[in-house]
Amino acid sequence: MTSRFAPCFLTLGFFLIPLPSISAAAPPWRAQWIGPAQPPSAELTGAAWIWSDEPGIDPTRNAKPGSRFFRREIHLDPGAKLTSAIAVFTADNHFKLTVNGKHLGGGNDWQNPRTIDIAASLTSGANTIIVQGANEPEEGPLNAVGIIGKILIQQGGRAAQEIVTDASWQSAETASATTWKPVKVIGNLGIAPWGAIPSDAASAHANLWTCYRKKLTLRDKPATAFARIAVDSKYWLWINGKLAVYEGGLKRGPNPNDTYFDRVDLAPFLQQGENTIAALVWFWGKDGFSHKNSGKNGFVFELETGSGETLLSDSSWKTLRHPAYGRTGAPHPNYRMQEENIRFDARLDIGGWTAPGFDDSSWKPAATFGKPPAAPWNQLIERPIPQWRTGDLTKYVNAAELPKISNGKPIIARLPLNLSISPYLRIKAPAGLTIDMRTDNYKGGSEYNFRSEYITREGIQEFESLAYLNGHWMIYSIPPGVEILDLRYRETRYDTDYVGSFKSNDAFINTLATKARNTMNLNMRDCIQDPDRERAQWWGDAVILMNQILYTCDHRGTMLVRKAVDNLVDWQKPDGVLYSPVPTGSYDYELPMQMLTSVGMQGFWNYYIQTGDRQAIEKAYPAVKRYLALWTFGSDGLVVHRPGGWDWADWGENIDSPVIENAWFYQALEAAINMAELTGNDSDIPAYQAARRRIAENYNRVLWQGTEYRSPGYTGQTDERGHGVAVLFGLAKPDQYPAILKVFQNSFHASPYMEKFVLEALYQMGEPDAAITRMKKRYGKMVDSEWSTLWEGWGVGAEGFGGGSYNHGWAGGPLTLMHEYMAGIRPTSPAFATYSVKPQPGSLTKIKAASHTPKGLVNVEIQRERGRFLLRLASPQQTAATVHLPLKEYGLRAVRVNGLPLWLNGKSNGDVPGITPDGEADGWTSFTVAPGTWEFESR
Repeated sequence: MTSRFAPCFLTLGFFLIPLPSISAAAPPWRAQWIGPAQPPSAELTGAAWIWSDEPGIDPTRNAKPGSRFFRREIHLDPGAKLTSAIAVFTADNHFKLTVNGKHLGGGNDWQNPRTIDIAASLTSGANTIIVQGANEPEEGPLNAVGIIGKILIQQGGRAAQEIVTDASWQSAETASATTWKPVKVIGNLGIAPWGAIPSDAASAHANLWTCYRKKLTLRDKPATAFARIAVDSKYWLWINGKLAVYEGGLKRGPNPNDTYFDRVDLAPFLQQGENTIAALVWFWGKDGFSHKNSGKNGFVFELETGSGETLLSDSSWKTLRHPAYGRTGAPHPNYRMQEENIRFDARLDIGGWTAPGFDDSSWKPAATFGKPPAAPWNQLIERPIPQWRTGDLTKYVNAAELPKISNGKPIIARLPLNLSISPYLRIKAPAGLTIDMRTDNYKGGSEYNFRSEYITREGIQEFESLAYLNGHWMIYSIPPGVEILDLRYRETRYDTDYVGSFKSNDAFINTLATKARNTMNLNMRDCIQDPDRERAQWWGDAVILMNQILYTCDHRGTMLVRKAVDNLVDWQKPDGVLYSPVPTGSYDYELPMQMLTSVGMQGFWNYYIQTGDRQAIEKAYPAVKRYLALWTFGSDGLVVHRPGGWDWADWGENIDSPVIENAWFYQALEAAINMAELTGNDSDIPAYQAARRRIAENYNRVLWQGTEYRSPGYTGQTDERGHGVAVLFGLAKPDQYPAILKVFQNSFHASPYMEKFVLEALYQMGEPDAAITRMKKRYGKMVDSEWSTLWEGWGVGAEGFGGGSYNHGWAGGPLTLMHEYMAGIRPTSPAFATYSVKPQPGSLTKIKAASHTPKGLVNVEIQRERGRFLLRLASPQQTAATVHLPLKEYGLRAVRVNGLPLWLNGKSNGDVPGITPDGEADGWTSFTVAPGTWEFESR
C-alpha cells in the first residue's frame, strides 16, 4: 500500500509564481475569516482576578502604577509523558509570562486573553511560573489593576491538571525577590470593573494544522485569477491536486497590530469547469523573535478572475484538523522560535485529501470570524516580497552511497552546500516506527533548532516534511530493517536571481566572496535573518547584509531590504524607542548602538543612496527624528550613554563603548540632516548640525590620547572598533592615520560584525594592502573550513560568539568591500544616477566585478601588471560614471580609452566622445564617463 502526503508537486526546476504589482489601494474584502469548525478552547472559568496585597489599596479603584510579580509552583509527574500544556492569561494593563526563567509571551489587552504554549519550557518535577503584571497611570476616577489566568496540563495516563489564579499564588515587587507574600484575591471572573470576557477570546491552540477544501466551477479557463490570501501563520495551497503556493504567508506582522496578505495569480492552475481548492494551514499559536501571534487560528481567501467570477472563504468551505500532525517530545526549538518541530503520524493520515476526487462529506463547515479588518488580525497589508523559489525533489550528493536497507545507524545525506531544505523519504516499513530527520545544524548556535519525526504506517509510503531546515547534510535516523526506496530534499529560498558577482586572481578572496554569498542566500526569507538559532531580523545584521543583497541580487532582493526598513519604523514604540528584532511578539529590548547604525549613513541613508527610494525616507524620517530626540549630551560635550534594554556594542571583550557610541551618533546625525533636507524639514537641520559640531569639537579632545582612542576610565586593551568608525565618519583626521594603522595591525578584538567597519576604515585611509592582510588573518579559519558559509564569531560553537553558529550574515561584510573598494564601484547620487569607479586592488592583479544597480549592471574588469593598468567598464544607460585611475601609485603617465589617446603627463592630449577629463587630485586621475563600454589603458 502506498501513502502519499503531498501529491503533484510541479517538476519544472524552480517553479516561480509571478509577483503581482502592488495596487495603490486594495478593494474592500468580501471574504470571511474562517477557522476550524470546533477549535479547542481554554476558558478562564474558575480563575480569579488577583493582585498584590498592599495596605490602603483597592486594586479595582486606586491601584498604584508599576509592576508586580506573581509566582506559582507546578509539579509534573516524572513518570507520565507530557502531552500538552497551555497557559491562558490576561491583565489590566499588560502581562509577561515566564516559565522556569524563560519569557514565553505576554498580552496588553485585558479583553483578549492570550493563550501560550508552555509545554516546551516545562520539566519533570518542580516548575516555576512567574507572571509580571504592569499597571499604567490612567486618567479618570478609576485605576483598576489585576491579572487572571489558567494553566491546563495534560500528562498521559493522568487526569488533566488545572491551575487557576487564586489565593495559592504569591506576589513580590521583583522577580528575584527573596520574600514573596500571599496575593490579594480581588474576585472571580466576571467581577467589576472588567465584567465578562467573551468565551471565545481564549480559543487559541498552538501548533495546529488545519485542512480546508472548496469546489469552484468556472465558465472558462481564466487568463488571470488573482487571489488574496491571509493566514496566521503559514499555508500550502493546492489547485486541482497541484501545489500552487509553497509555504505562503509572511510571519506576522507589518506592525504590532496587523497582518500580511499574499496576492497570487492562480490562473495557471485553474481550468474550465470544476476546480478543487485545498489548503493546509499551520497555526503556530505563539510569539517568537520574528512573529507576533494573533492568538487565533484563521484563514481568509478571496479570488476573482479576469472575467469577474469569484470565490470567497465562508462557512461553505469544509474543514478538518489534520489528525496526523502532532507535537514531538523534548527537546523543542529554543525559546526564540515561533515554529515547532514537525511530528507526522502516517497511521492517521488523510490519503489524497488535496485531490479533486476526495470525499470530504464528513468534514464540517468552517467557522466564520468576520470580514477583514476583523480582530485579532486587523488590517491586512499586502506582502511586499515575492513567494519563495521552490525546487524539485533532488538527489543528495552522495545518493549512490546511501543504504538500501537501514541498519539502524544514522544516515548522513550530504547537500551540495548549506541550504534551506525540506527533507523527503520513500520507504517500505511496518507500522509504528519512528524516523527522525534533522540536519547537522540541529544544535547550531549551541541551542536546539528544528527537527522532524515521522511515524510509519504499513507498506510503501513517502513523506516530505514541509517546514524548512538548514544545514550541510541531512541526518535520517531510520530503524533497522526498513527498506529505503528513496531519500531526497527540496530547496526553498528567497526568490531572486544572483546577478552580481566578484572574482579576482586571489583564491582566498574568491572563496570568501562565495561563502559570503552562500551565507546571504540563507539569510533572506520572511525577513533578513539567520536561518537557524534565531530566524530574527536584528538590524545590526541587516546593515551588514544590506549592500551584499543590493549588489548581488536583482530588484527582488531590494524588496526585502525595503521591508526591513518599514518593519523597523512601523514597530517604533510610543515613547520613540526603536528596537529589533522586528517583527516580534516576545522581544522588545532596544540595542541603542545598533539602532544608531540602522538609522544612519550605514543604514537608512545608504539604502536611499543605493536605491533612490525617496518614499522610504519620507516614511522613516519622522521615526528617526523621534528616536534621535531621546539622546542627550553630558558635561564633556559627548553623548550620555544609553544602555537601552541590552547594552550591546559588539560581541567579545575590550569594548571601549564611548569611542564607538559617539561615532555612531555622529553619523546618525549626518543622515538625519540629509533626510530632513530631502523631505523638506529644513527647520530641523540646525539642531542636528549643532549636535554634530559638539561631538566634532570634543571627540578627539576627550577620547584621543596621542597614539590611540581611549575613553576616560577605560582600562582594557586598545579597542580597534572605535578607531574604525572614527575614521569612517571623519572624526579621525589624516594626521592620526599612521597611529591608527598601528592599532589596526595589532588589535584584533572586533567580532565579524564590527570587523567590516575596521576593514572599511583601512580602505578609506588608502591602505588596501593592510586591509587584505588583516582580512586574511581574520577570516583564515572560515575560508579554510569545510563549511560553505561564514560564522557568527571567529570560531564555531564554544569558540564563537553568542552561541557560535556557522551561518551569520554579519560576517559577509568583505563582500561589500570587494564591490565598493577592490573594484571601486559606489553610488555618488541616489539610484546610481552618478557613481564612481575608484578601485583599490592592493595586491590583487585581476578583478572582475558585476554590481547590480537600479539602472542595470555595472561591470568592471581590472588587469594590473608592471607598467600597465587596464580598466574595462560597462556602464548602464541613464548614468554618469566618474572613473578614477591610480596613475601616481603605479608610476603611470598616459591613458588611452578604447585605443584612443586621452591623457599624458597630467594633461589632456586627445578627445574621446563620451569621456571628459576631470583632472588630477590626491594621486588619482579622474574622468566623467557616459553610458557604454569603455577600456581605459594606463601606461
